[in-house]
Amino acid sequence: MSELPGSSAVAIETVEWSSVTGGNLSVRITGRWRRRRPVSTGQPTLVIEAEGRRHRFPAMPEPPSVGGTGPGLWRLSFTVPGWMAPELGRTWLQFGTVIVPLPVAVPAPGERRPAVPAAAPEFVRRVTSLMLVGEGDALPVSALPCDGTFPTATTKWEKRNIATHVPVWDPDVCIQCGKCVLVCPHAVIRGKVYQPAALEGAPATFKSTTARWPEMKGQCYTLQVAPEDCTGCKLGVEVCPAENTSE
Repeated sequence: MSELPGSSAVAIETVEWSSVTGGNLSVRITGRWRRRRPVSTGQPTLVIEAEGRRHRFPAMPEPPSVGGTGPGLWRLSFTVPGWMAPELGRTWLQFGTVIVPLPVAVPAPGERRPAVPAAAPEFVRRVTSLMLVGEGDALPVSALPCDGTFPTATTKWEKRNIATHVPVWDPDVCIQCGKCVLVCPHAVIRGKVYQPAALEGAPATFKSTTARWPEMKGQCYTLQVAPEDCTGCKLGVEVCPAENTSE
């Protein structure tokens, strides 16, 4: 879809989305007429390209500022399914024959980013993403597999970012016992032993230390935490037997 003549009369200022009931999103577009509004018929429409086709959503009833023909600020609201949040980078606003490309929609102040990225499989975007944000009750029975089985390899998309605090590895204090790795209920904490050559090209902030095991002499050790997967349960901290004597 391309921009058509007449769109130069429209300036898009903001495109924001926020969550509403039923697992849907409210998309709010703010713009300004640079000059007189082009003559058009029909209701303004939000066009979203997803899954190889274009989905069209009519605007809520127009406020007077949109219905007018003179220059001025206007606002439009649209309701779209929640699974389309990752697709809000391929959108257009249509005023009759005038089609205006929109910038990537951003969460409204106080809103979290989409539960899953645009690259997630359709099942994850349509089904599990709603469960992740606590809107699973809004799913119709028809959205679930008839035999009750879920596709495999879907948990890698469940980056919920719900922890307010996450553990931080201190290489100088760690005794490399592996208890935190064992006790973590979401496999957020991972330990790795590797050859020093693997550190070539690593960023300066990447933490590593010498492996303590005699049979792994000369190798490196790293304990990594995945903040997006962490739930903040604190089990890894509570089970750690090491003490930082400098604190």
